[in-house]
Amino acid sequence: MAIPSLIQRFTVQWLSRPLILSATIALTVACGRSTDTPDTTDTPDTPVRLAAGTSDTIIVNSRIRIFLPVQALDAKGRALVAPAIRYSRTSGDSLPLTPNGELACPRRGDAVVRATLGHLFASFVVLCRPVAYVRISGPVQFVLGDSLLSKPQAIPVAAYDSTWHAVSQLAGIFDVSNSAVATFHGGSLTPRSRGITIVSAQVGAHEGRSGVHVYQRVGSLAALDTELRAPPHQRLFAVPIRLAPGESLRHALPPGDWMLSTQAPTPDGPREMKVRTENATCQPNLLNDPGRFGCHAGPDAAVIVYRPAARGDTASVAGYLLVRWLFR
Repeated sequence: MAIPSLIQRFTVQWLSRPLILSATIALTVACGRSTDTPDTTDTPDTPVRLAAGTSDTIIVNSRIRIFLPVQALDAKGRALVAPAIRYSRTSGDSLPLTPNGELACPRRGDAVVRATLGHLFASFVVLCRPVAYVRISGPVQFVLGDSLLSKPQAIPVAAYDSTWHAVSQLAGIFDVSNSAVATFHGGSLTPRSRGITIVSAQVGAHEGRSGVHVYQRVGSLAALDTELRAPPHQRLFAVPIRLAPGESLRHALPPGDWMLSTQAPTPDGPREMKVRTENATCQPNLLNDPGRFGCHAGPDAAVIVYRPAARGDTASVAGYLLVRWLFR
């Protein structure tokens, strides 16, 4: 059975940190028809307008040739199969544009391009923003049963050119490999059920990927003894913990392979709680998150959640211990 997939196109502007803003870039677009064009707006399947997406601004992140995404639309806004649209650059940087609309972006540049189809014409601003690297910070994590940590999240995408300078305008495609676990709504990722999936962002010819982990809030550490009855792919549990500085909690860790980490009560909050184990072989996940540990637990293993002592700090802090089954 094929895994369900949901794809969503995105156009974004760069913020002070690599978060996606669900918005298009608004630039001036000239679109019209010559004065001698007959009125065909009531004729079906007759092109009346040339358009390129919702903003009529074209962002190109690919260093290899692509066709400009300009379409001929009828009076109802439907795309038509039309004769070849012709293109020419009217101003701006000298970008490698062919008359049939093929364009590559070997370097950064801006130009105004005129598209012509019979008596129809439109001028579009083309922004060349070549991308060489795409990254998604992750994993993207949710906790079902927590009103804050189950809210939709924007996907933290960052893109860079060949010199590792941030690229400020992006156009591409989001893909979630299993939409039963999480899906897109309004440009953000929304959890649907406990489980693991992958989110990817394709920008130009490059792609970034990250895991999406949807945990279920449970009552206490004691729940780990009974939640093993769940199927392995749904063994993702968020255990609520509250600790004062210097305090710790210890509980038996069921035999098997686990990913252990902590989560602050807010998505971007500091994780003041730490994790260690006894009688388990663990490796830190250095490439993704040094606060996460992959552990093989034997029959006498235990997990300890603790909060380091801090001089002058006596307040209790809430958070979660995240426990996820690992497949080997």
